[in-house]
Amino acid sequence: KHVWTAAAKYGMEMTLLWALVVSSLCPPLVISQTPKATTSRRFRYGGKATFREFSGFAQMRIGDTNGSNTVIKLWFVTKHPNSLLFYFGGPTFLAVSLQEGALVLHLNTQENTTGVSNKSSHGQFNDGEYHTIAVHRIGNSATLRDGEDYVITQVTHGITDDPTVELRTSTLYIGGIPDSVLPENFDSRTQFRGCLGYVRFASYNTEEKDAEILYFRDR
Repeated sequence: KHVWTAAAKYGMEMTLLWALVVSSLCPPLVISQTPKATTSRRFRYGGKATFREFSGFAQMRIGDTNGSNTVIKLWFVTKHPNSLLFYFGGPTFLAVSLQEGALVLHLNTQENTTGVSNKSSHGQFNDGEYHTIAVHRIGNSATLRDGEDYVITQVTHGITDDPTVELRTSTLYIGGIPDSVLPENFDSRTQFRGCLGYVRFASYNTEEKDAEILYFRDR
């Protein structure tokens, strides 16, 4: 049985559902392809898991209220054009998905509304190569960047920026999510298939915290 664990100081309950294949190496989706090195310490690599069709997803229960800042980072490799990479949600949510090979950033900071989403305008991210992404939400705005720190896309849920807005969220889902959990109008419901790893997470208000790495590992 495989269990996803995290830094103990967060006190998060980690659950790995069904049968993800946990390994130190990802399958060779491209010949001799390895993650690119980077000068930033933010993009060090950690545990990996292979997500296959009907293999399940990972979830992390966090709590009902989180700070005005959220940081989620990971890398992935896939050849499938449509899938959900992560969904950090409760009454409100922050999510990233793939739609026709483009990355889509989703944000809802107001309950009982549809939220907003924005798709990357260039590049295909289902090319079988490694891609690193980092999402930083400040209040009701979020920015999605790549491993070189270039902005891929941005969203703001509201007329003006409000850096004090907190998310009311309960769980971080990785690689998929039960269909019943998603809002009716959320249009990215396909489970991720490929290799995904180096998941880092942080949530805070005014005092910035480093995003702690979450490992897939055997119990």
